[in-house]
Amino acid sequence: MAVEPTNLGSTARRALLAIGGLVVVASVVLVLVLLRRGALALGSSDTPDDQSEAASGRAIKRAAANRPNGQDPAVEPGTADVQEWDWLQEDLKLLLQRTRRTARDRLKPERFQTEYVGETVKYLKLHGANQKRFERAVDLALDDLERVRQDRSELQANWIEDRQSVNRYRTISYQLSDRQRKAARHLLVVLEREPRNQLLREQAVTWILRLYHGMRSARRSEQAAAREANRSDQAKKHLVRAERTTR
Repeated sequence: MAVEPTNLGSTARRALLAIGGLVVVASVVLVLVLLRRGALALGSSDTPDDQSEAASGRAIKRAAANRPNGQDPAVEPGTADVQEWDWLQEDLKLLLQRTRRTARDRLKPERFQTEYVGETVKYLKLHGANQKRFERAVDLALDDLERVRQDRSELQANWIEDRQSVNRYRTISYQLSDRQRKAARHLLVVLEREPRNQLLREQAVTWILRLYHGMRSARRSEQAAAREANRSDQAKKHLVRAERTTR
């Protein structure tokens, strides 16, 4: 059936109007997108001071987000507290690297503990009796962690693969992990509720475990170095005896 010419022209006009409307809408959307991108580009060209203020704001929000429910805002860490805490973590990581056997300026266990705790004490601004209480709490926590390690080693040494042993191992292993976490309570007892102390209180378990494993790493490195030195001495003595024999 043929289409009337008038009807065809009317249909074409409606189609053109519809397409024109879509083009207008697309143009508006494109303009809005370009304007938004321009605003974001302008926003990213802040001065160093503006960027520093933005970073400080994020640090404050992070400290607030970590605050336990009901904590007094008066002990909430400030921007400087959070920033210096982050710097302290970098310093402690560097100390950990110096416990490795291949480290040029390798630290012995006692020296590592002294510097690790000392840097933290400086950050917390502890002095006199408060410092001594904190150091004593650290020693108590380390003793607890060492006992946990010994109990775990004994558990693994007596391992027998059967269902009863598996259930027993899981139960005791959970108890040991709980004791490991509780070792950090020695620190919580002596840390008063002050802004800087609060950051350590929130990460006490991580802090004390890092210290403990760092000391064990330093001890293993020290023992390995001693074995290597002993082998070197034995080789020199053997060489001397061989030279005397050939004379």
